[in-house]
Amino acid sequence: KKRDAHSGLYLFVSRITLMIKLSVFTIECTLLLTILTGSINNRMFINVYYILDDQYLLVVIISSDWLSDCVAIERTVHAVKSINLRNQIVDN
Repeated sequence: KKRDAHSGLYLFVSRITLMIKLSVFTIECTLLLTILTGSINNRMFINVYYILDDQYLLVVIISSDWLSDCVAIERTVHAVKSINLRNQIVDN
């Protein structure tokens, strides 16, 4: 029976966080362009937005890296178990 590495959920959530990251970067670039063109002049809004945006972006990046690490660990454990199982079958 073929063993399955159940990393599909991690990869699915990782892709969702990637889309969120992309959306945040797009919003950030759009806001930067509107600030540079002079459409937004409220300095307090700009400062608060960038402080909150940087923190949010940091959390999304860290969670994405964490999910990728979980996939790598799960695949490594699966490979080690498969090698051990193969060695047990050969020994018998």
